[in-house]
Amino acid sequence: MRALLKHAKPIALALALILAMLPALADVNTFQTGKLQGSADAKGKGSKAWFLAGCFLDLIGVGAAYLIVPDPPAESLMGKSSEYVMGYTEGYKDTVRSEDTKYALYGFGTEVAVSLLASACYCCCVVVVVGGTASSSSSSSY
Repeated sequence: MRALLKHAKPIALALALILAMLPALADVNTFQTGKLQGSADAKGKGSKAWFLAGCFLDLIGVGAAYLIVPDPPAESLMGKSSEYVMGYTEGYKDTVRSEDTKYALYGFGTEVAVSLLASACYCCCVVVVVGGTASSSSSSSY
């Protein structure tokens, strides 16, 4: 029994140190936990209206989609630690910014493709009209 009590004191001291360090370890993970949760909550929250901004405003719309980012909903942050709030906000904004910019780039790409297609159609029409005029004037001289 005496031998067991002899080892109990160092074990109790080690457990006390571990328990004292747990809050510090938890604080390290709260930022990362908040960031992961913010990113997960933001999935699908990007606005498809940025597609139209990319179409009509070109690269200005893409830049605006990158720069203008909504704040996370306040109800998701109630009662959370400041580290968690910072992580959640960063994760939420990064994910929404990524989605909004993606939609604006899709809109810009669509606008470029439509412009190129319209230019090609215009060039074909000009060739047909000019070619038809040239062939009709050469056939009338016979």
